[in-house]
Amino acid sequence: YSVKIGTRVQFAGPVRQELGDMVEEVLLAYPGLDGIQFDYIRYPDKNPAYGYNAMNIERFKKASALTEIKDADPAWKEWKRIQVTETLEYLVKKTRVLRPDIAVSSTGCMPYVRAYHEAFQDWPEGACTLVGKMLHEHPISAYSLQEIRDLQAEAARQFGPLGTPPTV
Repeated sequence: YSVKIGTRVQFAGPVRQELGDMVEEVLLAYPGLDGIQFDYIRYPDKNPAYGYNAMNIERFKKASALTEIKDADPAWKEWKRIQVTETLEYLVKKTRVLRPDIAVSSTGCMPYVRAYHEAFQDWPEGACTLVGKMLHEHPISAYSLQEIRDLQAEAARQFGPLGTPPTV
């Protein structure tokens, strides 16, 4: 989910509030839901470079005291990770306030190196009830049974056993 303002795609700021409003609307409209899935809480890719909107740049400069942003700057990359994490945390908190009993899941990119360096996902343990793995880059038929098992094992190592709540 994104909001296009001018020629730039915005990720943080107003998008968080919009997503939170949608979560509230859904949870109030469907009180029987026993779970909610937050998918695509990440930056889409490295290219094009996302996050260069006026509001995000201003907030980054204020928080970091840096006056220039370079895409390869570790401080800028960490800022982007923080924005992704704070977005997930905001949505989970809003969900828990409205429905403390509901299961909350999100999708993590695979492998972890992609999640960390391209999608800017680096969520703390216990952020969700469950983190599933994103495996739709290729059709499932493109993988052998052994490759699927290997991917499942890698996801379990990186995100905890799938289908099992992480330890808190």
